[in-house]
Amino acid sequence: MASFYTFYVLRHKDNKQKIMKKSNSYSSRYQQDLISEYLSKGAIILDVRTYSERERGYISGSKHIEMRDIPFHAEILKKLNKPIIVVCAGGVRSKEVAKHLEFIGVDIINGGPWQNVENLMVA
Repeated sequence: MASFYTFYVLRHKDNKQKIMKKSNSYSSRYQQDLISEYLSKGAIILDVRTYSERERGYISGSKHIEMRDIPFHAEILKKLNKPIIVVCAGGVRSKEVAKHLEFIGVDIINGGPWQNVENLMVA
């Protein structure tokens, strides 16, 4: 699984380069391309927000499992053997869920805020 990193090359006063990374740049072109690639592979969209958050809006056809319940569903998600895009409200919870599920072997990416993925589905 690919991680979301934007690399910056900074020049120091002694003219040496230093590479720094900034994680979870949700508007990055790389992330948009990766989400589009996963969508084209028929990825499952997993929404990990609370029920009350989801009532305010969600991606049609997405699966909903609150973040707190992910450990109870992890093996089921793994057995689906499909790519997954995990989303939440701001990207923090989806990042944590993606790390957890990736660790057990799930093909998963962090989609960040759910609107990121919804916008790419409409485009």
